[in-house]
Amino acid sequence: MIVRMGLMKDIIVGVMRVSSKYGEGFTNLWEKMTEFHTTLVATGELQLKRQRQQKVWMWNMIQESVTEYLCNHPAVRNQIPNLEEKVVRGDITPGLAADILLRTFSKKKKSVNSVNTD
Repeated sequence: MIVRMGLMKDIIVGVMRVSSKYGEGFTNLWEKMTEFHTTLVATGELQLKRQRQQKVWMWNMIQESVTEYLCNHPAVRNQIPNLEEKVVRGDITPGLAADILLRTFSKKKKSVNSVNTD
């Protein structure tokens, strides 16, 4: 098996037999895992992987929060069941349904933000 690495060249990884039933192979497996980890740290690959993960996690959290905020908006929430049904029936495209919900959200946000509080 070949493991594709970013900074490092490809690493050829062997297959190891391990048996939990007979308690065999765990010492060798742990040694190989530790060796692999040491290589990742030494080459900077582990840090790169973690940085990429952090970026992905950041955007996942943003997407979840924005989706939750959007879906909990009263005007949007009221339209979701009807639009979902239309999408499932093929009456409208998913893109059109998304546009309608986003426009609804934007209109309500603008009217709330434009209220004069003086």
